[in-house]
Amino acid sequence: MNEPPRRQERQEKELASRRGGLPQQKTPEGLGWPPGFFEDVIGGWVGEPLERLEQGEYETREPLF
Repeated sequence: MNEPPRRQERQEKELASRRGGLPQQKTPEGLGWPPGFFEDVIGGWVGEPLERLEQGEYETREPLF
C-alpha cells in the first residue's frame, strides 16, 4: 500500500484495535529516518542561546456571523 505514513499508521491502529491489539512501534529507521539521525541532532545546537521575542498583542476581530 502506498498511503501517506500518518494515514497508514491510523489505518493500522484502527485495524489492530478491531483485532484486539496495537501494532508494534516502528523504529525511526523503519519510518524513513537515517540511522543515528536523532542521536546526532538532538542537543546539537552550539550557537548563541535561542531567545523567543515578544509576540505582541492578540488581534481582536469582529465575529463572522
